Amino acid sequence: MKLYYACALFAALLHATVDARRMTPSTCSGDIDVIFALDGSGSMSDDWDRMKSAVTDIINHLNVDPDGTHVGVVQFGTKVRREIALTGDQQQLDLEIPRLDRILGNTNIAGGLAEAGRMLGRPGRHGIVFLLSDGLADDMDAAVQQARQLEADGNKIMSIAVGTNQALSGLKALASSEDLFASVDSFETLLDTFTSVLADKACKLFVEMELDEGCY
Repeated sequence: MKLYYACALFAALLHATVDARRMTPSTCSGDIDVIFALDGSGSMSDDWDRMKSAVTDIINHLNVDPDGTHVGVVQFGTKVRREIALTGDQQQLDLEIPRLDRILGNTNIAGGLAEAGRMLGRPGRHGIVFLLSDGLADDMDAAVQQARQLEADGNKIMSIAVGTNQALSGLKALASSEDLFASVDSFETLLDTFTSVLADKACKLFVEMELDEGCY
């Protein structure tokens, strides 16, 4: 009972602190594996380079380190491809992400989430998936099923919908909570103004996942 109240008090103080100031790279770390699941379908067109730049910007906020946060990248179109295995090497990510080519084709989100799940689950590590897409999945039922399986395995999903199509709100069903869904009108907006917001959300989630492990 004392542990419960101690954890509750610590959680309240922690959330007050996190909400009062932006998390900095030095505090945004932990035993976390982050997979970026990127939409490389035909609809991406000229936005592909903006997406890669936005992902690089988000990663630069996450304090990637061999002894801390590791990042990997999956791309989905009609097919699915593991682009970058989990790594704590920031320079590798900075070098390889700009070189990624699009797969093209359809929007196989279910396959992308399934591949992300295969990359996660290392002992003692929390898992987060950043899903970025400008369209609904070819098979939304399968995508939702894969999302719930990731959560059942102890992971969290942040779903980011990019575009003005109202149907994109359907991507909210893939997020682990309403707070972990975001929608922006363009990849230009995502790159110019929203990457720091997403990084802050990820940092808060890092802290919450570490707290949950220590208290429950």
